[in-house]
Amino acid sequence: MKNSKNLLLLLIFAGIFCCSSIPASAQKKSDNLNLIYVPVYSSIYHGNQDRVINLAVTLSIRNVDSSSNITVSSIDYYNSAGVLIRNYLNAEKVLTPYQTMNIIVKESDTQGGNTAGFVIKWNAGKNVNDLFVEAVMIGTYPQGISFTSRGINVKNK
Repeated sequence: MKNSKNLLLLLIFAGIFCCSSIPASAQKKSDNLNLIYVPVYSSIYHGNQDRVINLAVTLSIRNVDSSSNITVSSIDYYNSAGVLIRNYLNAEKVLTPYQTMNIIVKESDTQGGNTAGFVIKWNAGKNVNDLFVEAVMIGTYPQGISFTSRGINVKNK
C-alpha cells in the first residue's frame, strides 16, 4: 500500500514536471492578430562594466501547431531606446505546421545596443497554438558566452 502511494505521488510529480516545461505561449490558443515581444542583447557588459562583448543573435520563430498554418506579418527590431531599427520582412511569411524561420543579427551589428528587442506580429485566422519564439545570443571574443531569451505575448492595443 505504501509503495503504491509513493508511486502515485511520483507519477503526479512527473506529470507536473513534464507539463511545466512546456512554455505557456505554446499552450495558449489564439485566433486574431497577435504580438510577441522578445528581449535580445547585441552586446553585454562584463568585468566592471568597462568591457563589452558583442553578441550574434539568432531569432527562432516556430509554428508549434500540428495542423494549421500561421502567417507572420512583421518582424520589427528595436534598439535600447525603443526606436525601430529595421523590419526583417518584406512580405508576409506563412509558416506551415512545425516550420521554423530564423532571423540573424550579426555580431558586428551593434545598432540594437545592449538591450534590443523584436516585436513579431502574426495571425492564423482561427484558433491555433501560439508561436514559440526564442532568441539565442552567442559571443566568442574575448571569451565564449551564450544564453537564450523567450518571447512573451503582449496585448495588441
